[in-house]
Amino acid sequence: MGLRILSRDEIDDDQWNLCVSLSAGTKIYAYTWFLDAVTDRKWKGVVSDSYQAVMPFFLKRKLLIPYVTQPFLCQQLGVFALPGIMPDKNAFYEVLKDGILKIDIMTGSNLPAHILFTEKTNHVLNVNRSYENIRADYSRNTKRNIASALESGLSIVPLDDAQNLVSFLSLHDPTALVSRNMGKIKKLISTSFKMSAGLAWGAADHEGSLHAVAYFIVERETVYFLLCASDDTGKNAKSMYHLIDHAIHTFAGHKNAFDFTGSSIPNIARRNLGFGASPETYYHVKWKKFF
Repeated sequence: MGLRILSRDEIDDDQWNLCVSLSAGTKIYAYTWFLDAVTDRKWKGVVSDSYQAVMPFFLKRKLLIPYVTQPFLCQQLGVFALPGIMPDKNAFYEVLKDGILKIDIMTGSNLPAHILFTEKTNHVLNVNRSYENIRADYSRNTKRNIASALESGLSIVPLDDAQNLVSFLSLHDPTALVSRNMGKIKKLISTSFKMSAGLAWGAADHEGSLHAVAYFIVERETVYFLLCASDDTGKNAKSMYHLIDHAIHTFAGHKNAFDFTGSSIPNIARRNLGFGASPETYYHVKWKKFF
């Protein structure tokens, strides 16, 4: 299987996306339109002959020295292959290492040999069943928080304005990651809305003021919970529990998986598990060239 590195402009979108969509480990993060949004089209790919297997990567430079890092909002990348194809994962990484100072990425599988990695945890909920069946697995604390949200007087409303959504996310992001990546996030949300793949809901008061928001992308059989934020009113009202429950209710019996896209943060992990989600392991891969 011959491998070559292609620049973004050299990549055939149709062939690349077909490979990703048919891969057993398919993830929304590896589609060309998603990568374009979160990297400003500055990603590249290791590609086999006829696009039987592909591996996206994001190349940056530090003091003019190139290194590979994980793009913003891309939880898991790695090697994606067509059904029946068994790619040599080590060959993909060897191609990637050529002329690179270090690799610092996260992948769901296809771990190369002789490379350092640490395990990380994602949470995924099976929603291919009735809402009543799903809700039966909610923890008592989760049910209590949803009841509190329902009593708060805040209502769930659909959101379709990317700028307002990004502004709220940025204003109520203690990490400042949204502020530093506002252009990329707006591009992602706008693109997903145009494709009818993205959707968002907010918790609003009687005057229409937002107090919490949640943004999702639906791709084939998976719902990805990508971004959320709450102000003090929304936090006190437990609105995020209401928003997540609303999304689960919407897709129950219609999709296979609700992907929480994290998290290793204890409080968020407890929240995700409280909805009945199961842990899923992925890997943080690190490699550095020693001169």
